[in-house]
Amino acid sequence: MDTKTALLEERYFLPGEDYDGFLFRLASFAARGDGSNKYLDEYLRLKYENLFWENSPYLMNAGTENPMLSACFVLDIPDDMYGIFTAVRDMVMVQKYGGGTGFDFSALRPSGDMVSGTGGVASGPISFLKAFDAATEAVKQGGKRRGACMGVLRVDHPDILQFIKAKEKDGEISNFNLSVGVTDSFMEAAIAGRNYDLINPRTGEKAGELNAREVLELIAYHAWLNGEPGILYLDTINRANPTPALGQIRATNPCLPYDTLVGTSDGFYQIGYVGDRIKEKGVWLDPRRRQESGIHEPFSQAKFFCTGTKEVYKLTTKNGMSIKATADHKFLTPDGWKELRELKPGDEVCVMAALDDAPFGDVGNEDLDRIASMAYSICATHNRAQVPRELLRYSREGQLAFIRACYASNGMVVEDDGKCGIVLKDLNRAFYRDLQVVLLNFGVLSYYPLDTFRHENVLVVPLKFMKRFLDAIGFILPHWEDKARELIKKYNIGDPQPEDYVVKVHSVKSVGRELVYDISEPLTHSFIANGFVVHNCGEVPLLPGESCNLGSINLENHQNNGDWDWDKLETTTKLAVRILDNIIDLNWYPLPFIAERSRITRKIGLGVMGFHAALIRMGIPYNSDRAVQEAKRVMNFIHAAAREASIALAKERGVFPAWPQSIWQPIPIRNAQLTVIAPTGSISRLAQTSSGMEPLFALSYTSKILGGTYKECLPVVRETLSPGDLEIALKTGRINNEVYKTAQEIPYQRHIEMQAAFQNNGVDGSVSKTINMPNSATREDVLNAIIQAYESGCKGLTIFRDGSRQEQVLSTHICPECGTPLINQDGCWHCPSCSYGRCSIA
Repeated sequence: MDTKTALLEERYFLPGEDYDGFLFRLASFAARGDGSNKYLDEYLRLKYENLFWENSPYLMNAGTENPMLSACFVLDIPDDMYGIFTAVRDMVMVQKYGGGTGFDFSALRPSGDMVSGTGGVASGPISFLKAFDAATEAVKQGGKRRGACMGVLRVDHPDILQFIKAKEKDGEISNFNLSVGVTDSFMEAAIAGRNYDLINPRTGEKAGELNAREVLELIAYHAWLNGEPGILYLDTINRANPTPALGQIRATNPCLPYDTLVGTSDGFYQIGYVGDRIKEKGVWLDPRRRQESGIHEPFSQAKFFCTGTKEVYKLTTKNGMSIKATADHKFLTPDGWKELRELKPGDEVCVMAALDDAPFGDVGNEDLDRIASMAYSICATHNRAQVPRELLRYSREGQLAFIRACYASNGMVVEDDGKCGIVLKDLNRAFYRDLQVVLLNFGVLSYYPLDTFRHENVLVVPLKFMKRFLDAIGFILPHWEDKARELIKKYNIGDPQPEDYVVKVHSVKSVGRELVYDISEPLTHSFIANGFVVHNCGEVPLLPGESCNLGSINLENHQNNGDWDWDKLETTTKLAVRILDNIIDLNWYPLPFIAERSRITRKIGLGVMGFHAALIRMGIPYNSDRAVQEAKRVMNFIHAAAREASIALAKERGVFPAWPQSIWQPIPIRNAQLTVIAPTGSISRLAQTSSGMEPLFALSYTSKILGGTYKECLPVVRETLSPGDLEIALKTGRINNEVYKTAQEIPYQRHIEMQAAFQNNGVDGSVSKTINMPNSATREDVLNAIIQAYESGCKGLTIFRDGSRQEQVLSTHICPECGTPLINQDGCWHCPSCSYGRCSIA
């Protein structure tokens, strides 16, 4: 019995089913989603010509009583006992019908932390991870495969060292693949050798610190030791992938409270007030972010959504500015983006640098005298003064009239013991706080309080920004204008530069829980909030319970005469998108909330398999620049065709329900996510081609499938090698030919380059890729691979060093005495069935 037949009979065939019946079951069930048999023949053709296959749950369950068709689910784990074991129950229900599950354990309080309800201490996420693993052990996915899970912990969790070491011994937590979620700030600290903070997720407060380089080296060591943990680059995921599928972790969405002032094309609005109107107004982009992103327009379209009630913290700077945000909200600093929880007193954060344009409104031009009179009246109330909310939406001329009147009433120019500034006095902190944002519209940075001046209750424009004040605003009263000009000349003050728009942190304090909101800005992933440059909050959030169904195009059968068969590939892609969209509605979901949330975004995961097999048929070495370019060409083409198909489906069936809050507007589209590269371990064997976008592990090998051992050699190898080379390949698993180089013969740097080529060219979600390394690879190699993957824009990294695990699914090491796959222990290969053994001499 060959591998394909064994796979079909033991995993996919229903009782009494043959191959023709199997294919008809798959095609006819997909056709139900069309409401007719219009596409039935085309769906059947895809199967008979071996062009496209859905994920294993569809192949097992389509047309059955409980057709659970999705491959992957993300389940939430709240920080309470009831919620934790509800997640265990939900996991068991998903796995019972063949689905895989992913969990982020980062919200769980650390071991030893307080448990208020009992007066005891928490056992921490690792103990619960083991409970999840034990439950999975008792469940066989769909009755046909053991449950598979992913577990993730953020690198700033206090229990991170325990997590990294959790699978130090082979066989522990055997049903989970573990990954550490790392942030940009952590990676930057690791590369620089700096410390970073550990954060208690229950309080959001600092719980200690570790050296980032040492932690990254520990991750690299354990990945070198046995392949785990893997790495997830959380910020890369959040920047580039608004709707991640399994294998991409839902990080907590950073958020801002209702009263946060957001700069728009119509002035400043409270984020909670402006709401969905942000789509019409757009948000103002800081010039530094525009320059970095190659953007010339000052405004960008944006999306708005409310994310519920969350713990928030107040950042106060030494110049008197303040903002409230969740602990994970990111602020621009001179050293890059940092989360609020990472900021310490004395750290610098960037404020808006409005040197050429600003978020002004269009109100007030018609009555500048009234605005000036209003300013005089307000200033006369002194400590009761308030900046009128509508001022923040006035035109440039309207705001100018107000500011000039305030400084005519309560302003002065001071030179005191060498300290110089333009001072606004005798008002109050709330007035100064709002006026600081208005002054920033004119590129003027101000400070409150500043105890070096003789006036205690003042707002000061320091000497560095005095020339900017005069050029952009100016005084009504000439004697203050003249005195300011004298000081500018005396101290030789020029125009401020973009790098001057920074302020220092005074404090970060918890202020309780509030209803919070998100904005998505797709061009620079940033906007202005209370005058600060803050990171894009998110896109369409990945909701807990969301699922994704997967399917893969067989690229080996979409090449012809040394190039891709573009017409054939376009037809297959568009049919595949239709099938995967149908599956969302045909799907039987194990839990009601999963059904609801999966249909909100209608995510699909169209990917590829047979990439290496196609390269071999085209005569292109996987380990070549040409192969990298082909990866980019073919994946970009598939994504473009999938997008066309999804837009056409939107016209036919409507957009996905969450479209109003998505980054796709104004483009009507049916699916929030289109492409993912899945591992295709089983379906690539069914298709008799190479797995996903991976290189062949070997030209021939043994595989263990559900208790059986099979010798495999793919058709692409048998059909393209000469008889002599084939004989060598069957014996050794490899030959001396660049086109046929296998995974362990390809440098890890090329593996990562290929992963990045797919990831950055047409893949919305994740790319499943193993970075194969020979047994001789060093810990330094693994560390360098982690850094290279981060710098290349990969979203995750999985390392596998040959022989590092006691048991391998694929092995080129075969016992010459009895044919049993060998296992590697301490550098020596041993046969578990007989006494044969051999060791490598280093």
